[in-house]
Amino acid sequence: MRRGTLVLSLLALAVVTVTSRLGSSSASFTDSATVTGHVKAGAVTPPSNLACTHTGVFSRQLGWQAAPAADGYRIYHDGPFWHDDFELLDQVAAPATTYDKVWPSFFRHRWYVTTTVGSWESGPSNVIEVHCRPALFFPGPCGVEGDNHHSQRVVTLSWEPAAATVFYGVFRADRSGGPYEMVGTTDSTTYEDYAVAEGVTYYYVVVAVDAEGHESDPSAEIAVPDIAPVPSPTATASPTAEPTATETPEPAPTGEPDATATVEPTPTTPSEPSSAAEPGATATPFEAETPAPEATATPATESTVTSDADR
Repeated sequence: MRRGTLVLSLLALAVVTVTSRLGSSSASFTDSATVTGHVKAGAVTPPSNLACTHTGVFSRQLGWQAAPAADGYRIYHDGPFWHDDFELLDQVAAPATTYDKVWPSFFRHRWYVTTTVGSWESGPSNVIEVHCRPALFFPGPCGVEGDNHHSQRVVTLSWEPAAATVFYGVFRADRSGGPYEMVGTTDSTTYEDYAVAEGVTYYYVVVAVDAEGHESDPSAEIAVPDIAPVPSPTATASPTAEPTATETPEPAPTGEPDATATVEPTPTTPSEPSSAAEPGATATPFEAETPAPEATATPATESTVTSDADR
C-alpha cells in the first residue's frame, strides 16, 4: 500500500510540473475555420503596436510588430454592433506582419492579433478601435436625395432601400470627401437632420447594415446647400417698378393739354356752330379752356352796340 501511494504521489507531482510549464491559462479553442489549437498565454509572446494605416483612398492595412519565434498570426475582428464579440477573421504566416484585406469604414471596428507557435496561440495584442472594416461588403443605398428647409433649420434625406438591411447610418461632412461623422441611424429610408446651421452646405452619405452587423459600401455623396428663399426680393422689386411706370405718364398729360387745347379751339373758332358743339365734347378733359367761350361772347357785345347806333 505504501508503494502504491508513493507511485500516485509521484504521478501527481509530474502532472503539476508539466501543467506549470505549459502556462496557467492553458485552454483549447476551435475557430470559425475549424482549426483547433491551444492557448498558451504564458509562453507565446503576442504581437505589439497593432495599428491601421492608410494605403490608398479605398484601402487600409493592419500592421504590427513581430513576435519572437512566431509561426504565424491570427486576426480577430469585432463589428461596431457586436458588443465585444470578437471572431477569428483570418490568419497569415510569419514573417508577414501586415494584413491588407481591410477597407475604410464610416463606423468604428475593433481589432486584435495573436501569435501562433505550432499549435499554441498567445493572448491578444493591443486592441485598437479604428475606421477599418473587413473586405466583406454589399451594395449600399442608392438614389439619395436631400432638401434643406431654410426656414425650419432641417435637412430632410431620403433614399431607396438596400436589400437585407436592418438599419442605416447617416454620415455628414462640411466639405466634399469628408471627414464624415455619424449624425444618426434609422430603420426607415428617410432621415431628418436638425443639427444644421444657416448658410452651410452639408455633404451626406448613407451606409446600410445587415443583421450580422456587416456594413455596405457607402452611397454616393450628395451636397445639400442652404439656399435662402428668393421670392421676397422679387416681390419687393415688382411693386417699386409699377408705381414708377404709372406715375411717370401722369405729369406728361398735365403739360400737354395746353398744346392740345390751343390746337382744338383754333379750327372751331371760324364757325360758331361747330364751336358750340365742341365744348360739350371737350368740357370734361379740358376744363381749363373755359375762357375760350367768353372770347366768342365779345363779338356778341359789339353787335349790340351797333344796333343802338342805328336807333
